Amino acid sequence: MSFPGSVLKPEIVHTAYTDQCVLMPSCTTSLQFTGKCARSVIQADKLGGFIGVVQKQYRQTKNKRGCLAKIRFIESQSENAVTIIAEGICRFQSDDYYFMKGYDFEQIVADYRPYEPDHSFQHALIEPEKINPIFLQYFISFLVNFNEENATLLIEGATMEKFINSLIMIIPVKDEERIFLSELASLDERQNALAFLLSVKEKSRLFNLPDTKN
Repeated sequence: MSFPGSVLKPEIVHTAYTDQCVLMPSCTTSLQFTGKCARSVIQADKLGGFIGVVQKQYRQTKNKRGCLAKIRFIESQSENAVTIIAEGICRFQSDDYYFMKGYDFEQIVADYRPYEPDHSFQHALIEPEKINPIFLQYFISFLVNFNEENATLLIEGATMEKFINSLIMIIPVKDEERIFLSELASLDERQNALAFLLSVKEKSRLFNLPDTKN
């Protein structure tokens, strides 16, 4: 598979900001953009279909973190808005950005090297019997009419990276917690932090305690 960033060196990419969700590698989701970001997405689609998706909290900061996305297709498009189906490819950080000459949308220099571990787990298949039970519990809770057996069948053949990253995108946590999880470089770090966070939330639920802010 050939895509920008496949050799893990910094490169210039079109940028679009979102507050919908944290896009993660190996995951596919629907994203909506308006205004300048919509125009940036449309331009990126014409130039190969890759866009740097960044959380809006980084819009006014020099140091940005995001995920390179492949635009799989455009669901809807108007003069000032666009909805796309995007697949996360590789996370990046950026310390440099600028506006394209003659346009009002932004490009950044995306550096994929801090997230090189993304490439290490692309083909590591899930072993269902080794999944932390709390992960499976939360996975099931988001699938209507699914039980443990059906959920296990669904994830067989998937990669562990896709499973963990998908959980990070859908679990009911605060935005800052989701962003923290998404920016941990290695899969092991993400698994351990996610397991700890979910165990704390489960104890809070069992003992009728409010979620802690720390």
